[in-house]
Amino acid sequence: MSDKIKQKYISYMNEENPSEEFLNSLTERLKLEEKRVRPKKNPFVISGAIAAGIAACVAVPLAISLNRAPLPVEKAPLDYAGTVNASAIDAKPLDNLGDFSEITAKALSERICGSLSELLESESNSFVDAKNVDEKALRELIEKLSSAEETAAAPSGKQAFYMAVFEDGEIVKFSVFENGVVTINGSVKRFL
Repeated sequence: MSDKIKQKYISYMNEENPSEEFLNSLTERLKLEEKRVRPKKNPFVISGAIAAGIAACVAVPLAISLNRAPLPVEKAPLDYAGTVNASAIDAKPLDNLGDFSEITAKALSERICGSLSELLESESNSFVDAKNVDEKALRELIEKLSSAEETAAAPSGKQAFYMAVFEDGEIVKFSVFENGVVTINGSVKRFL
């Protein structure tokens, strides 16, 4: 549109107004609609302040009863841990870990092949958050252990720590050094 036509159109539309008859009928219709839609006051409506007061009356005694201090537990002197329900712990006593003074690397590899539950690897002798050994590394480790012979060589280099957990609950910790020497916890023998 040209600017002149556009200007004429805008001024014409600004002067256009609804008729008086239309405005009167619209006003009447809106008044009827307002009467029909306006809700009647309910005598059972609870105001926000009353509802908050009721909630406080219920919540305060409930909070007090939940925060009541527990009854004191009698403890032996210096018994910082308290009593433990031993039936809830599925653990083997430390005295049944076995005697590993005569175990060989070959016997360990056979045991790993037969009844291994999981094998963990760590950079330290602590296995908290240790990762499981993958299949490829497990096969390589079994091959290394099965071919290892007793040696007098001293371990040297970086040390990888392993913890083998077997299906019967027995645990064997051993280490493999960078120079290939294998040591088993509880045994004085070394294998290469």
